[in-house]
Amino acid sequence: MTQTILTVPDITCAHCERTITNALTPLDGVRRVTVDIPAKEVRVDYDEAAITVDRMRQVLQEEEYPAAAATPVGPVGPHARPVATVAPATATLVRDPVCGMDVDPATTRHTGVYQGQTYSFCSPGCMAAFTADPQRYLGASDGDAACSCCH
Repeated sequence: MTQTILTVPDITCAHCERTITNALTPLDGVRRVTVDIPAKEVRVDYDEAAITVDRMRQVLQEEEYPAAAATPVGPVGPHARPVATVAPATATLVRDPVCGMDVDPATTRHTGVYQGQTYSFCSPGCMAAFTADPQRYLGASDGDAACSCCH
């Protein structure tokens, strides 16, 4: 069993995490997928004999989450040597006013200003929807957590 870390710059919210996990987990040879939203990283434990890192990157690309880099961590399991890990910093998340997803305003590339206030979005689709009709989304307490606007 081996682990690799895929750097995926487009990870911004829980929707991204679910999409990535649901895309990689069913692949033959993938044993565990862990998505770190603030770090924009995907850790994958997998069997090198059954799947390649290139195949995982291809699947992420098909889901519109291209991996910018892949860093091999090495063997994992009961007989593997321990690997040092660093806990991710705690992010202050805000709610996307369109879909209701939690978004890290420090890392999202999708922001807009309306009436002097900055809003953060999980995707270009949510940002475009808000820009087209901000009043539709202001004051709404919850968005649709199963939004179709993300990717």
